[in-house]
Amino acid sequence: MTTLLEWYTNKKNTYVALRDDARSDFGVATVNLDAAQADYDDLVADLAEMEQQIKEKRRSLGSALMPSDIEALAEELRDLLGQFRNARADLLAAEQEVAASKSDKQLAADQLKRHEENLKEINGELVAAIERQAQHESWNDTVADGVLTDLAGKATELLEVISLGGAIDPEDPLAGEKATVAKAKLRITGDFPASLAARALARGQMLREVDAGEAELLADLEQEAGLYWEATEGTDGKVSKLWVAFLQAEENYRELVLQAQTRYAQALALFSSIATSAALTDAEKARITDADLVSDGEAAIALEAVRDTAGAAVVAKQFELELAIAKARIQDLEADPEDDATVQSVRAELSALETTLASAESSYTAAHQDNLDLWEASIPDHIWANLAAYEEAQTLLSGIKDADPAALATAMDTAETDLADGLEQEDLCTRTNNFLEETMAQWDERSEYAANKRKQRLLGAIRGD
Repeated sequence: MTTLLEWYTNKKNTYVALRDDARSDFGVATVNLDAAQADYDDLVADLAEMEQQIKEKRRSLGSALMPSDIEALAEELRDLLGQFRNARADLLAAEQEVAASKSDKQLAADQLKRHEENLKEINGELVAAIERQAQHESWNDTVADGVLTDLAGKATELLEVISLGGAIDPEDPLAGEKATVAKAKLRITGDFPASLAARALARGQMLREVDAGEAELLADLEQEAGLYWEATEGTDGKVSKLWVAFLQAEENYRELVLQAQTRYAQALALFSSIATSAALTDAEKARITDADLVSDGEAAIALEAVRDTAGAAVVAKQFELELAIAKARIQDLEADPEDDATVQSVRAELSALETTLASAESSYTAAHQDNLDLWEASIPDHIWANLAAYEEAQTLLSGIKDADPAALATAMDTAETDLADGLEQEDLCTRTNNFLEETMAQWDERSEYAANKRKQRLLGAIRGD
């Protein structure tokens, strides 16, 4: 795999070489410009001298008396005029060489400045990459040391106390923790009628599913955004997509490694709070188990469960509809998403589910709700808090037990490699674009200079200078 540290190290080496080349090019361009300017200055001086010689030759020609002298002077004047035209053509070429050398020097200066600025930025990126690599290695060391494996084993054993029960061996290293969990379980099962507790926990599970649905919708939207960026913004868009994927994978791994121990401690603290909480009074127990209250509440529970199941299906379908609308708008932002076939299909399914929900809500009457409310109200708030804590503690332990550090590390490493490859492609595209822009700008200057001097150049060319 290629790490970001390796990529930024390679990038720095590349730009150090580019900077050094630019320095060399700038030095060569400076020498070339000085030489071109010196040649130009010499030609200017030579041309001025020729002009003086022509003037003197013409004065001599005007004062000559003998035909032979006139003919000789005229011949010399013609030679000087020919040399002058050729010198003027050489001067024009030298002027063009000076302009080209100035352009080359400016290009080298611009490249040198850009590479030096890039190196400053890369040095910052490299520092961040070094810190990130150190974090990754620390996380890997934690996994390799077996810390998470040990926690997962402990979490599994504590959860088995709830699911399997049984006697606790006093010699068990986890005997204390297991005893606390067993006491918490006894309190929950003793304080709550089974059906009421099950219904309450089902509501909690539905809430978690709604949260998970929202998170999944966000992940899907991020995926669609990444695909759109990649399709419309080339390598820049692809890198944006890869950054999102990498940061998410990194966060998943980081959260497990750094939070697992804390979550295990939180779970134990929750179980302990349940075990040591105030017990129900005899009057409270009698109220909770009142036959009429229980009978009416049991009937209401079944109807509420049907309603909530129907409601959960509606919420899930609403998330699906949101994603379908987003996809349709990505395809054509100016079109009405309601004209999209997928949106129409999902909306039709949602409508059917809403009808089912309406029927379930109608069956779950206000009287039923009141009956269930009365039964629920018979349980003190701190007992309800115990049930919430009991569920949260189990969720924390299940997260530790079911976590797969190796898979999360692999996912992060894979995402990092993909990102490094994408960054390499992006940098190559950036450097290629810079080359194209500079080359076109350089030849644009030369073409503009040639166009401005075309009349003089054309006359010299036609005249054979």
